[in-house]
Amino acid sequence: HKEYRRQRQMCIRDRDTGVHSLRFKGVDIVDAIINHKRQLALEKGISFEANVELPVNTGIASDDFCVILSNLLDNALEALTRQPQPDSTLHLTIRRIHQFLLIQVTNPCPDNISTRTSKADKRHHGWGLKNVRKIVQKYHGSLEYKVENHSFVVTAMLFFD
Repeated sequence: HKEYRRQRQMCIRDRDTGVHSLRFKGVDIVDAIINHKRQLALEKGISFEANVELPVNTGIASDDFCVILSNLLDNALEALTRQPQPDSTLHLTIRRIHQFLLIQVTNPCPDNISTRTSKADKRHHGWGLKNVRKIVQKYHGSLEYKVENHSFVVTAMLFFD
């Protein structure tokens, strides 16, 4: 819940400063998070492409959705900031596939990338993905990540009614 409030506050501040924002299906908090992360990416020289088709009334709690989206986008931005790539474009896809909601984040990376943390404080690192995995399991879904074609791809699938 803290992350949800923090993201919402940051995004509202961005809107107040006149940053151009996009609307994705009119789900305010999703719009706010995507626009905030998009702005962060652009400030760091990272292109941001989003293909968002978010169905209405998925039954997925807003704060759960925010934790997933924020963590996956933060991880991709951090990776591209730490190891810039020739094509530094972050891709976000959100769409419905039957009774599943697909959330996929893709960013370029070297083929020999390690999925282990490079941060000094390893004990307090990795909670974001643990929270994402816990939420995905709550919705009887799956979380997978892989490296293919010089890209790191994280895919979360959540079941909804």
